[in-house]
Amino acid sequence: MDHLCFTLFRGPKRIRMKAEDMTVDKISRIFQVAPESVYLTDDVNEAIFPLVSGEIPGTSLIALGHYEVQGLERASSNSTPLGPTPSFSFSPSSSSSPTPFSFSASTSASGPRTLPPPRAGHFGSRSFQRSINVGEISGSRLVTSKTLVVRFSEGEANVSDMTAKVKDAMGRSLEEGPIVLTDSQGNALQDTEGTRTSQYWRQNSRQIFALTEEEMEDLQDARRAKVSRREDPHGALLGRAEEVKVAGEGLENIAKAMRHLSEVASAHLQRPSLQPAKEAMTCLVCKAIFVEPQFAACCGSLVGCKLCVETWCANSDTCLKCRAEGFAANLYAVRGLAAAADFFSEFEVPE
Repeated sequence: MDHLCFTLFRGPKRIRMKAEDMTVDKISRIFQVAPESVYLTDDVNEAIFPLVSGEIPGTSLIALGHYEVQGLERASSNSTPLGPTPSFSFSPSSSSSPTPFSFSASTSASGPRTLPPPRAGHFGSRSFQRSINVGEISGSRLVTSKTLVVRFSEGEANVSDMTAKVKDAMGRSLEEGPIVLTDSQGNALQDTEGTRTSQYWRQNSRQIFALTEEEMEDLQDARRAKVSRREDPHGALLGRAEEVKVAGEGLENIAKAMRHLSEVASAHLQRPSLQPAKEAMTCLVCKAIFVEPQFAACCGSLVGCKLCVETWCANSDTCLKCRAEGFAANLYAVRGLAAAADFFSEFEVPE
């Protein structure tokens, strides 16, 4: 057990001890516990008793583990003893001894001593707290919608127990389905040795998010799609083309609405009020009403006449409106707006 360390605590006192110092003698003096009653409990409340030699068995301990010191308090001069009180004596040792004194303890009463039971719960009343971000999905990114604070003990410092605590804090019932805890990159936390310590959960600098299973699936789908677009740009372009096709089908309904608008406008509207509608049908290059209008998928807008846009693309690869690159690859012809274009061409709307 050389060079190993363990954390011992009792009440507010908490120290780290080397393996060679893990003896009943030193533990009883540090924590003021009667030596004949000393034993330890681990994070699952299992008792670890010392050997006859007074050493704590190293085979029962985990390196860097946390253990609570159990035993009877040493009686003070102004308090009532809780049981037989040990007596101590010091005597000079031989000159060859590495220490000038030897220490021995004896009790004033004979017969076996009854050890106190382990304290209830994990590590008594010792508890910690940390913040948990309730996440939501924005595109392929994970963002915070609100923050919760949860309290936990050493024995609850694991993925399963922390998930249950966060779910309770969110007020989610069993019928609403489970939640998933993730790191700041959206990777689900796994139950490993590293996530089974309070040190992992106490670090608020390490962001932890809570997502529903549905949100987790949406995040994974969005990231898979992003990777797919990066690996297969042609497939991504086909996907955008399909989106434009769907939008184009909707433009027929827009054209019908525009024709109806033209009829209403001719009968009821004053010409100055048509200015915004005319601007929407105006080419960004020649400033006239569209002729064979072109649709830019990068910004989802009608940008100009076919001839004007082709002339622009011969000199620039940026979008007329949003200035995104790859303009030519994002252009699509739009049909069904001829009636609306004819209507605005017939009127000279004052500037």
